Amino acid sequence: MRFSRYFNVSILALMLIIVGCGESYQALRDREAKEQQSWPKWPEFEAAVPKPDWWHSVPIKYIDPMNFTSEEMTAYYEKNTGDDKYKRDFKVIYARMLKHQNNAQEIAGFLGRGTVSEFKPFYEFYITHFLDETWQSEYCKQCNDANSAINIGTQWLYYLIEGGEYERAQKIIDQLLESKYPRAIPMQRFYLIRSYRHLLAKTVTEKEIYNQLEPYIVENYKLAEQKQDYKLMQRWLDL
Repeated sequence: MRFSRYFNVSILALMLIIVGCGESYQALRDREAKEQQSWPKWPEFEAAVPKPDWWHSVPIKYIDPMNFTSEEMTAYYEKNTGDDKYKRDFKVIYARMLKHQNNAQEIAGFLGRGTVSEFKPFYEFYITHFLDETWQSEYCKQCNDANSAINIGTQWLYYLIEGGEYERAQKIIDQLLESKYPRAIPMQRFYLIRSYRHLLAKTVTEKEIYNQLEPYIVENYKLAEQKQDYKLMQRWLDL
């Protein structure tokens, strides 16, 4: 009887915790939904990147995406774990893009954190809407439109190529080669040509791949050799 009584009390306590968490979670979703009504509008972006079906069921938590400090953002990345991690990140980026819709440099800064499949619509939107923007950070020599566009563009290219959208991928590569490649740092040049090789590997023979990439490889190998950057020299040889 004693064990049964303790067992029942434990179950009741657990149920109260679950109910309490459920109420708290619902309150968080309700508060966020109300806050979103005051978010800036950007019809072009919102049409191109529709909110996923799960949008209202996964509250952001830990941070106000419209108003935060760098310390709060660092804390957010530390706390934001679990199965819904990238869903919350998606919503944070969505909000930040709404807030900084007229600032290509600011948008590029938080899109360049790394390849995440959930962020593919953001990569696509940046490349299709901000490719003609030119800018240079006052505090970072490597932070400019050329390096950022290649960084974000190659992330999108991966999904285009793996999805069999070869013609579209070739168009993006051609645009990046023409407008961004000449001003890009050596590693971003390498990443773009590596993406080009990824595309060619799907469509032509090895000999044709080499014939098309040889001018880029030779040019950049020589530049790396002049700077005695042996690691980069080897990267070009291994491409």
